[in-house]
Amino acid sequence: MRGPPKTPTKILKARGSWRAGLRDGEPSARARKLNPPAWLSACAKQVWRRLEPKLRAMGVLDAADENALARYCQLFARYRECETEIQEYGSFVNDDSGNEVELPAVRRAERLSQQLTRLEDRFGLSPSARASLSAERTDEEDEKERFFKITGFDEEKSKKSKKKKSG
Repeated sequence: MRGPPKTPTKILKARGSWRAGLRDGEPSARARKLNPPAWLSACAKQVWRRLEPKLRAMGVLDAADENALARYCQLFARYRECETEIQEYGSFVNDDSGNEVELPAVRRAERLSQQLTRLEDRFGLSPSARASLSAERTDEEDEKERFFKITGFDEEKSKKSKKKKSG
């Protein structure tokens, strides 16, 4: 595959991209609750149980993403193990000769952090990834807009007149 990976249509639609309309026949599974695979560590299962409902609610997770989410959870569990080791022993230790050397967990944590960042961007789990998504309008927002349209009330003019009166 040449170039960067394609952005899923769901993400393109959430961003309001015109390219979403050009996509035909992209496979899509129904969003349903996914259970963590049995092979995940206990820590990774905790991460899964925390993230899976959030990703499903964001509309970016379906059954086909089960392995990618499992990899993310396992990588995150390993990252936590490295960070625990760093907190316990510090970033540097003395070798047999008395020289100060970097704890191997520091490099592992850095590599895992890079891998996690890439997966977080794909799942919309970082602020920059979410910034490119647009949220669906809620019924409450629709009701508010309808009220103002029916009554002819201009919320912006009202705010400006309140500022003039108080200033």
